[in-house]
Amino acid sequence: MRRIALILLIVWLSVIPANTISAADTLNNPAYVKPPSGYTWVLGGFNSEPQSNNIVLPNKATITFNSSPGDLIPFKTSVKYTLWQRSGGAWKNIQTRTYTDFSGASFTIAPTIPGTYTFQIQADWAGVIAGTYFSKVFSVNATTTTIPPTVLRLNLDRDTILPGESTRAEVILTPANATANVTWSVAPAGIVTIDSQSGIITSQPNKTGRVTITATTGKLSASTQLLVGGVKNQTVAAGDLATFELDGLNESTDYTFKWYNIDAAGKRTAISGATHSRYQFTTNPNPNLSTNPDQNRLFQVELIPKGRFSSADHIWSNIATLTLTAPRPNPEPNIVSVPSLATAPINLSAIVSQSAELPVEASDQLAVADAGHGNDLWQLTAQLSTLQTNETSLSAALQLQMGTNQTALTAGGEAVPVVRQPRGTPFSALLTDATLVIDRDPFASAGVYYATLTWRLALIPPAENLQPTEKAATVKSESE
Repeated sequence: MRRIALILLIVWLSVIPANTISAADTLNNPAYVKPPSGYTWVLGGFNSEPQSNNIVLPNKATITFNSSPGDLIPFKTSVKYTLWQRSGGAWKNIQTRTYTDFSGASFTIAPTIPGTYTFQIQADWAGVIAGTYFSKVFSVNATTTTIPPTVLRLNLDRDTILPGESTRAEVILTPANATANVTWSVAPAGIVTIDSQSGIITSQPNKTGRVTITATTGKLSASTQLLVGGVKNQTVAAGDLATFELDGLNESTDYTFKWYNIDAAGKRTAISGATHSRYQFTTNPNPNLSTNPDQNRLFQVELIPKGRFSSADHIWSNIATLTLTAPRPNPEPNIVSVPSLATAPINLSAIVSQSAELPVEASDQLAVADAGHGNDLWQLTAQLSTLQTNETSLSAALQLQMGTNQTALTAGGEAVPVVRQPRGTPFSALLTDATLVIDRDPFASAGVYYATLTWRLALIPPAENLQPTEKAATVKSESE
């Protein structure tokens, strides 16, 4: 697990010559040294971005940050950070440092005259292909007088972390050039700590829970919640899909996962097959929530290190709760359209001595709509009546091609399943490859032959008080 225990490596730039640091006008032309790299666990980047800061001279601005070449790089030797400043429409290299401690870094910037100073940080990881990253552009606004804020807002880089991980709290003041000393508090204590200068929040190993982070300046304050443990509570309608996952954590070759049910006594029972960072299942549809076995179920996931991390401690998430609400209305599936079928003409002289296979044209598509949900299936069957005129009938079979499956419907025979799908799955098909096979009949007479093709839609297993729905179409075959 990416445990970020940031140890601030402070580079003091307490004396910055006026010809090197000059007040910047606005963030334009050029906007950056290189576009910000962002961060992904595979490709790396700045996993803790530098933040803009307002100061009253002669105070200094401490800018904290961190980068990583990604979780797929097991061995790291050194990283070089370069601080760039925009000055007069160009970017200048202000400071370069090389570090072998990868837990974090910071620059302390000390301008001597009022103004807005614009910066970007470059990270170069030694021995890593494509290991150069650029932070987002940030600024330091230096004034000589205090500008009190009128509004204080609080943001978290991530609102869910695992035990031992870190995130950052950022204060946003209105107006944008306001200056203020911010104090921090966390409740309850013992789960996380927060650095008063950088806003870096570090969770404690094997400590989980929901923590309230509060920032205060003067009479203004703002609070937000941080979940330490990685798994959020879920609320879904009974019968719907419930999804529990480790927030922000992708599948990794360095860890395996094991999900557990937690009973009222706190006993863990492993869930068979639940071995990924995400666990999904369809909840019990029982509308009586007081007796529904899934109501208020508790879940927890264990992260088991392997490979290069095999000697590390196992990590446990927080315990997350499933809350069920009343089932959503479950609309019945319905047959939208069925096609009428017409064959090529019957050659009577031919079927007197041998069977005939006639291509079929369909007037419309076969379509089923279903906006329902649950574990049930719907099934569509078809039944073909006798193919006949007023005076005589022919022995025949209708061949239907549904994808890779072929179904034969015998005229006058039993209903045959044609399509079966899970609830909530619509279906449509054009019967372009259908054929009607007429058996040899030495007594066949001229005329127009008709059969009725009945489609019947039902649930599996059958639902109480719900009758199958039917739609019928004609099959027409005329002799030459």
